[in-house]
Amino acid sequence: MTAMNDFTMSLPKLKSLVRQSMGGPPISTKTSGTTGKPHHKGHEMVIGNCFCCGSRLSYPRSVPCFRCTVCLTINDLPSAKTSLIPEHIQRIEPLSVKRLRHLVEKVKREAALGHASDDLEAVSLAHKPLRLWLSHAFRNSVILNKSFQSKEEPGKDHCGFDYDEISEFYRIVYSLHKCYKEDILQASEALLKRPLRYCTSVYDCRYILIFLQNPLLADSSSKNRMFRDSFLKRIFGLLSNLKPDMQYQFVMWFTQGPYKNASVFQQKVELVNSYISVRLSRIYSHAYLGYSYTSDWKINAAAQTLALLFSANNKMNLLDGSHFYNTMVDYIDLISDFDSWEQRSTKFCFCQYPFLLSMGVKMRIMEYDARRQMEVKAREAFFSSLLSKRVFQPCLLLRVRRSHLIEDSLKQIRLNESDLKKSLRIEFIDEEGVDAGGLRKEWFLLLCRRVFDPAFSLFQTFDDGTIPILMSVATQFKAFKNGFLHVCGGNALSLFRPEEIEQLVRGSEEEIDLYQLQSVCVYDVYSNPGPDDASIHSSSTYSGRARGKPESSVIMDQQRVIQWFWSIVSEYTPDTCRRLLAFVTGSDRLPATGIASLQFRISIVGADCDRYPVAHTCFNQLCLWDYSSREKLRTKLERALYESHGFGLK
Repeated sequence: MTAMNDFTMSLPKLKSLVRQSMGGPPISTKTSGTTGKPHHKGHEMVIGNCFCCGSRLSYPRSVPCFRCTVCLTINDLPSAKTSLIPEHIQRIEPLSVKRLRHLVEKVKREAALGHASDDLEAVSLAHKPLRLWLSHAFRNSVILNKSFQSKEEPGKDHCGFDYDEISEFYRIVYSLHKCYKEDILQASEALLKRPLRYCTSVYDCRYILIFLQNPLLADSSSKNRMFRDSFLKRIFGLLSNLKPDMQYQFVMWFTQGPYKNASVFQQKVELVNSYISVRLSRIYSHAYLGYSYTSDWKINAAAQTLALLFSANNKMNLLDGSHFYNTMVDYIDLISDFDSWEQRSTKFCFCQYPFLLSMGVKMRIMEYDARRQMEVKAREAFFSSLLSKRVFQPCLLLRVRRSHLIEDSLKQIRLNESDLKKSLRIEFIDEEGVDAGGLRKEWFLLLCRRVFDPAFSLFQTFDDGTIPILMSVATQFKAFKNGFLHVCGGNALSLFRPEEIEQLVRGSEEEIDLYQLQSVCVYDVYSNPGPDDASIHSSSTYSGRARGKPESSVIMDQQRVIQWFWSIVSEYTPDTCRRLLAFVTGSDRLPATGIASLQFRISIVGADCDRYPVAHTCFNQLCLWDYSSREKLRTKLERALYESHGFGLK
């Protein structure tokens, strides 16, 4: 009984001690004759967000600070902050390379005397002044903000630090005994566990820039991983929870100094992206526990930090947007992520930060969104046909003549505006062809070429500046914009950057790499083919992606026509290569996601004959005959490339 009473009495005392350690007065304990209610209004509980992880926590109104139970960061409340710096902190000398070199030389002299006399205590005492200086300085934001000062004062256009001196400082320290590195790491982490004690403005947070220059952040070795992850999560958490105007100032600072160097900037981007990848991989490995990235504050903080770097990159145009893609993100269920984002869920979604999503993922989301809209329109059309007793058309079918492509297309689109969300099918009049995707690709390609052909006078060029051009096309652009959004509009479209939409529509302009094209090529080889029978019973399929000795090499050993084909194509000019691509796929451009996503198939469909190569653009398939000579294959192929028109020959 006594033990139980002792325990119940110790619990309030424990709470009081914890509260005092966090800077607040002791909590009143319940005693006999009291109601147990707080004695003062200051004991009223309020709710606030952690400055590091963003968690919502409750704490007494009267306390000057509180410790987050999620990330263990001590949060100093704005009402308790002061600009008065204690005297013992003011006495600490700011960091500089000059002061460091002076102390290092002193340490070496005194340590040498200690080694000479075998006095280990003297050796230890020789290191003490330098270790204490580094530890005290890196533990205090006030001293760090006064360190490494440049000729320019801190402001919107300059952070006030000399980045070259910072790099040299780290280099010297880390070339010394490892104890100095450990001192700096422990002191830095201690500061980040209570990061805003003396911070009343964004200029008081500049020390984060010094931490980001620490070369150990680029070291992903296992022995350094624990510190690195702990260090980064707190830096990212702090940056992500700053006020918008303070974040904007960091964006400006990320456009200065070493960040203006593309390789340095890319290293910072890769640092944040690698952290996100590591966190995702850990979540995948513990998926069976029900843990999800949507509730991981560390991924959220890293994504927001990367958003600051992305904004800085937009101001400098240093890196292509693809440098911000995260490959690990491609492997999560982004369709569910997109649905959650559309519903404005309070949970974290990667679609909030579309610069992390690759083109392939965005295209997959857009296809899902388009398919969903088409299904809705198809259902509406079905019920409308029932009510109006009309024939139900699940697709929008355009029947066009090649010679009047624009006129026929515009006329039928104008008559079917309500069906533009339906799946599109194309039929070329007087041509044998069933649209399984190839005719639609060719229609889009031909239509774009005709629309932008100067002979049609749909566009004009001006030589008198930008403003007249904008004014002259304002009405036409508005009509184009309305039409584009009517067909392609949707939440998925907002995930794309303007240059990504252009690449999606036009395709990639990169040159065709024949070695890469061979690596993605799939071959169909038929046994005992007849000259007039393309439907052979016995066949084998091989892929150019095989490992070791590629199976494609085995095919080339056996099928001379394939060897001849690649030999002939290797001699083609870039223009002829594009003609080949257009002949086989229906488009002379590579997919927006690159050649790796291209499906390219070569089939041997019969014995030697005088027939020309055949292409099935719906399936990106080139059908060749087992020609008797290389020259015959060259002649037939080049005539097919240069004289083919539609689904026949001129």
